[in-house]
Amino acid sequence: AVERMQVLPELAPSTDTAEARAACAACFPKGRWQFVHALGFDMAGGFSGNALGVVALNGDDIKVVLMTVEGLNLFEASSASRDHLEVSRAVPPFDKPGFAQGLLRDVRRIFQRPAGTLATGMLPGGVPACRYEGEGETSDLVVQTDGCWRLETYQPQVAALSEDETVPPPARPVLTRRITTASCQAAGKTIIPQILELTAQGPEGYSLTMRLISAERLANIP
Repeated sequence: AVERMQVLPELAPSTDTAEARAACAACFPKGRWQFVHALGFDMAGGFSGNALGVVALNGDDIKVVLMTVEGLNLFEASSASRDHLEVSRAVPPFDKPGFAQGLLRDVRRIFQRPAGTLATGMLPGGVPACRYEGEGETSDLVVQTDGCWRLETYQPQVAALSEDETVPPPARPVLTRRITTASCQAAGKTIIPQILELTAQGPEGYSLTMRLISAERLANIP
C-alpha cells in the first residue's frame, strides 16, 4: 500500500480563552536567551552524526552555531528576520544548497511563535490546540497535560495516491514538520524542554534530536 501523508485535521470551534493562548505563548521564549544542546541528526543521503548546537535569541534575531564536541565550528549563520539569512561558515555536508535556509526556518519553528493569525479550538478526540495560519503554512500547537508541547506544521501538497486512486487528489495541507518535546520545566512563564525532536518529511527530510545542556536568560541590552 502507498503511504498516505497526514492531512491537516479539522479544528472544531471552541471559546477562545486567555488561558489557552497563554499556555501556547509559554512554549516560545521571549527576550534574550542562549541555549546549548547536544544534537543527534540523520540527514537525507544517509549522513548522520552528533554535534553541539548553540542558539542565541534576541527578539527576531537568531544566531545558530553547530560545532564538534572539541569546539570546531561546522556551521554558523544568523538571521535578523524570516526573510534574512547570513551564513558565515558551512563545512560539508552543512554546505548543501538549501540547508542553511531550512535549518534556520526550523530553528524559528522550535523557538518562535509561528507566523500568522491564531485561533484556538479542538482537534479530533477533543484535544485543545492553537492553530497558526500564515506564510503559506498552518501549524497546530498542542500543550500536553505534563506541560510539554507538540507542534505540527502543514503545507499544501498533493497527497500520495492510494491503490484504488488513479487521479491525484487536489493539493491540500499535509504534514511536513513535527516537533515533539519531553521533560519540560518552567522558567518563569516559559516552558523549557529538556528534549526536542524534529522530524522533517520529504526527499530532503531529516531528523534532529536535541538534548538540553544549558538554557540561559541574558540581560536585555539597551
